[in-house]
Amino acid sequence: MESRPVNAFILSLLSGLFVLLGTLLGVAFAPTYNYPYAYVPSYYYPFLLSSSVSGVVIVLAAVLMYTRPSLHVAWGVIVLVFSVASAIGSVTGYYALFGIVGLVLGVVGGAIGVGWRSTPWPAYSAMGAVRVCQGCGHYVALGYPYCAYCGTPAPTISPPAAPGGPPPSMPPRP
Repeated sequence: MESRPVNAFILSLLSGLFVLLGTLLGVAFAPTYNYPYAYVPSYYYPFLLSSSVSGVVIVLAAVLMYTRPSLHVAWGVIVLVFSVASAIGSVTGYYALFGIVGLVLGVVGGAIGVGWRSTPWPAYSAMGAVRVCQGCGHYVALGYPYCAYCGTPAPTISPPAAPGGPPPSMPPRP
């Protein structure tokens, strides 16, 4: 079974949903909210539009991060950028708490998505000296002649020969 960045997916999805919920509540209750921008729609609606676009893009990037984990860095960066961009919607003052919670969850989820690894970190103390398999990139202990994951033969390591022939023999000790 292929591993997936589940924690990053959940946090990013929640981020997008919080941003969208704050935007929808801002649209629904904008005419009744007593705020100076409510009387000037030319200032108010572009903020809501940018916030709603950011929320949709965050949700799409979260879903794509889960379905295509090989591109987790790209989706994590998109979540980071658009969750910071969703903070623009908080400027209007309408349900800004949802935007701030979405911003924090998006930054954390995007950062986890960027730093996610499909394979766990190896336990160096249990393996001892290790090398990287040339076939699959997993860590393999030095004593094994083949990679346990893909079966690639391990290259033999021989020390370089001294220039000028074999090393001189040591004189016997007195």
